[in-house]
Amino acid sequence: MSSNLPQTPPEDSSAYSRENASYQHRRGWAGMSSGRRAAVIVAVAVALALAVGGCALALFWNSTRQAALIDDDIQEVLTPVEDVDPYWVLVLGSDSRAEDVDRARSDVLMLVRVDPNTPTVTMVSFPRDTRVRIEGYGTQKINAAYALGGAELAISTVEDYANVKISHYAEIYFSGLTELVDQLGGVTVNVPEYCSYKGVTLYPGEQELDGRQALTFARCRKTYTMGDYTRTKCQRILLQALVEKVLAQPVTALPGVITSATKCFSTDMPLEDLIALATKLQGMGGDSFYSAMCPSESGMVDGASYAFTYINQWKLLMQRAQAGEDPSLTEEEEKICGYTSTRSTELIMEEPIPDYVQEQLEEYWGEQAAKEAEKRRKELEAQGSSQDAGAQGGDSAASSQS
Repeated sequence: MSSNLPQTPPEDSSAYSRENASYQHRRGWAGMSSGRRAAVIVAVAVALALAVGGCALALFWNSTRQAALIDDDIQEVLTPVEDVDPYWVLVLGSDSRAEDVDRARSDVLMLVRVDPNTPTVTMVSFPRDTRVRIEGYGTQKINAAYALGGAELAISTVEDYANVKISHYAEIYFSGLTELVDQLGGVTVNVPEYCSYKGVTLYPGEQELDGRQALTFARCRKTYTMGDYTRTKCQRILLQALVEKVLAQPVTALPGVITSATKCFSTDMPLEDLIALATKLQGMGGDSFYSAMCPSESGMVDGASYAFTYINQWKLLMQRAQAGEDPSLTEEEEKICGYTSTRSTELIMEEPIPDYVQEQLEEYWGEQAAKEAEKRRKELEAQGSSQDAGAQGGDSAASSQS
């Protein structure tokens, strides 16, 4: 390894490593029909909106409603996508509604890649205090973009920071979560640690949450040992639990769920293109998600708390996400990429990862591939030895009988 290896990592950096026990990846969607792209949009809308605000099923119903729920200004900043191409969705969650004059800062900010071909969904969360440059406003926290310039500014800010083009947008309101979860009969999640929010307390372990408890799980921050970092993780846990529960609902239950949902969701996705495919989701067995968070450290600037992004880790994570791969990093990859952050260095996503870092990564990947190949070779040898022993035992038995 090069002597240019970066600083010692902060204590909390491994919490979001691919090797951490809390990381999960689920696979297993059945093959999809010719309506695959729209079905995937519906699935993602359901999953994401329910996970962070409880309302994507509004997409499914009320054919008298207008197709576009978001105004033309937002449509203009979105990038059109071909039917079969992967695309990015920006999901925001807040207490305010789209028509509010005084917008709140977004408490949920999630970038989602949808690949209709595999199909695969990749979720990347941002700490709400991520320090970024917002056009026209200078250095700010990333969740200020929505308050300062609405969805349009939030979209352009995230596009710049992640170096992607966003094709769809969903704005979620927390007000409907409690009613919706109760209507679903609750959801089962594994609470990672003690949390308390607005009079509701949860303790660690797998349990079924009612509506108020689900809201606590999605919004709690101050009682978590790692604050907003843990909250974004909990939002992704809730996402998976809710989408499984929703997809398990009978078709006859959808109208009641939708009634609760229609009060808290806005999107650019046309309703008439999705309604016909709504019931098809009920037969889909399973889900396929990758999950990660923008790698960061916390710190203070002029008395304000910020999350500073680890630059090379972020670039590697987004390279993988763009390629449709698992974006999470191992602890060794984190160490190789280093802990130089936006606290001291400007993030320029167009610049590649430095050559010496890339070389060390490739060396590490080669070593891992060799270890995996050796492990597989030994497994095959053991399997072969077991089969030979079984065959010899059978021959001995036949000889004794003869």
